[in-house]
Amino acid sequence: MMKEKYPRCLVLSVNNQILSITPWIRAINLSEKRKNDVIVLSWYDDYKIHSESKTFKIPAVIKLNYYVKLQRKKMEQNFNAPTLKNILVRDNFTCQYCGKKISFRNATRDHVIPLSHGGKNSIDNVVSSCHECNFLKGNLSLEEFERKYHRHLINKPRPLTDEEKIKILIKFFKNKEKKIWLKSLKKEGIDLW
Repeated sequence: MMKEKYPRCLVLSVNNQILSITPWIRAINLSEKRKNDVIVLSWYDDYKIHSESKTFKIPAVIKLNYYVKLQRKKMEQNFNAPTLKNILVRDNFTCQYCGKKISFRNATRDHVIPLSHGGKNSIDNVVSSCHECNFLKGNLSLEEFERKYHRHLINKPRPLTDEEKIKILIKFFKNKEKKIWLKSLKKEGIDLW
């Protein structure tokens, strides 16, 4: 049996914070062995695991009956990294110089203040850019680039909002998983965006 073919489970804390996305086998263990500590909010209807003596449904979303303190510092480090994924979600998949829609295939990261000019490789100095704008800007300062090419920075780089962090967590999962997770969260009155 391969783990990859089965969907994952969204795990919420008692206060509706997203804690993790866990493999199907851990979700089944939580729902079966810790029934008093876990509420299954929704199941995957078309996935079942068969053992010699029992058939198990796979939970799609579970909520713990107790509070779990998140390791905020570790999570914040991941969300504050100027990765292409973080930058694209924050900048709404748009080149921040020309306004063109971009994707992972045709996007680059650009340091507003170039590293060679003392800029930092941080989320508040990096924006999403199309290949053309990034090539034109090269090592120019923002002022030189704006003057020479008449393209202006649309949005100043900034840290991610909580909503953007949730979008990053959910955006890159299978559509089937996302659809069920969002439906379940909406049913529970948890509105993400």
